[in-house]
Amino acid sequence: YRTVLVPILLTELDASLLPDALHRLNHCLSRTIRRFSDHFQTQHEQSIREHAEDLKRVVRDRTRELKESETKYRMLVEEINDGYFLSREGRLVFANRAFCEMHGYSVDEVIGRSYMDFVAPESSDEISRLYEQRMTTGEARDQYVYLRRCKDGRQLYSENKVKLITYRSETATAGICRDITERMELEKQ
Repeated sequence: YRTVLVPILLTELDASLLPDALHRLNHCLSRTIRRFSDHFQTQHEQSIREHAEDLKRVVRDRTRELKESETKYRMLVEEINDGYFLSREGRLVFANRAFCEMHGYSVDEVIGRSYMDFVAPESSDEISRLYEQRMTTGEARDQYVYLRRCKDGRQLYSENKVKLITYRSETATAGICRDITERMELEKQ
C-alpha cells in the first residue's frame, strides 16, 4: 500500500504537505497492522484454547473409560473363586480375596511378602527354580502343581498358571492359583 501510495503523494501533493501526509499514512498502516496482528493473535489463542479443551475432554473420557475398565477387571478378579496374584521381584503386590482365603491370611498380611512364604518347604526348590528360569530366560513351565503353606501350618495342593506381564512399567508375574487338594486326595485313593 505504501509502495503504491508514496509515488502518488510525491507527484500530486505540495511538498509542504508531504511530511504530514506520510506521517498520517504511517499512522494508518501502523494501526491497520496492529489490528490485523491482534485479530490473528486472538484467533490463534482461541484455536489453542479450543485444542486444550479438546485434549481435556479426551483425557477425561479416556480416564473415565480406564476407570470403568479397571472397575470391571477388579470386580472380575475379586469375584473369581481361584486365587489371583501379582508379584514383582518375588514379592506380592496384589492378591485377591480367594488367594488370601486359600492361605488363611488377610490382604494386609499378604501384600509385600515374598511369594515363597506361601510355598511349603517340600516345593520351594522347584518353585524357586521355575521362578529363576522364568525371570532369566522368559521360558519356564507356566502351569505346575505344588504344596502351598497356609497360615495355620497346613500344606495343601495347589495348581498355578503363571505368566510374565508388565505391571506399572516393570516385569511382574501374574498367576492364578487353584486349590486342588480334593482332586489330589482322590487321585491318591
